[in-house]
Amino acid sequence: MTSRCSVFQTTPDLDPDDFENEEDFFKAVFGSVHDSFQLTMEMIKETVEKENIDLTEIEDDDSFTERRAKEKEEIKASPLSTLSWEYMEMSRAWLNNSHPSLLALQENLQRTALMDLPDRNPEQEALALKDALEVIPYYMTQIHVKLVRAQSNRGEDDAWFEENDFPKDSDGSARVALIGIDNSITAWGTFLPHLPDQEETILSILSKLEHLRKLVESSFPKARAFKRPGLDD
Repeated sequence: MTSRCSVFQTTPDLDPDDFENEEDFFKAVFGSVHDSFQLTMEMIKETVEKENIDLTEIEDDDSFTERRAKEKEEIKASPLSTLSWEYMEMSRAWLNNSHPSLLALQENLQRTALMDLPDRNPEQEALALKDALEVIPYYMTQIHVKLVRAQSNRGEDDAWFEENDFPKDSDGSARVALIGIDNSITAWGTFLPHLPDQEETILSILSKLEHLRKLVESSFPKARAFKRPGLDD
């Protein structure tokens, strides 16, 4: 597609070996950047003249910056952001302090394997726990980030998607967050029967996740139906 790309067509192919020294090479690179900016300004000038826009009448709009800052603060203080942040902190704290319990669990599974009990499959249990231990840190930050994005894109930013009959971007972000929540609940549930000394903590985390899941589903009722291209087809 390079034949249709103006950036490619106007950017010279510079090889450091074609220059006597590094300084000359970087002068050529920055010269290319300067030319690109000049071309951009010429295109802006042409558009301004074509559309009869008076640039002298355009003033800095502090209200937009203030409005965005206010929206960010409101999103940060929202129940979705607060709950997902609390879950992230709880998960991080557990992971940072779980080494002794996980080590004891490993030793217990090894002893169980030696006993060869008919109703236990320690190898399968170990694999399930290993997967759970990978799932929890993978999603714990992503959930919060995706929910912040979902809230940020709701409203004005979703208008284009509605006008062009596309699924809302905010629903897509909320869907990804829900997938993370679902998988995290399964992962924590895997640990629950194996760590009785951690039962209270894990149940508290599961309760937080379940509360968050219900809140996401009520805030973005169409999120579950969102189809991710290439993944849900």
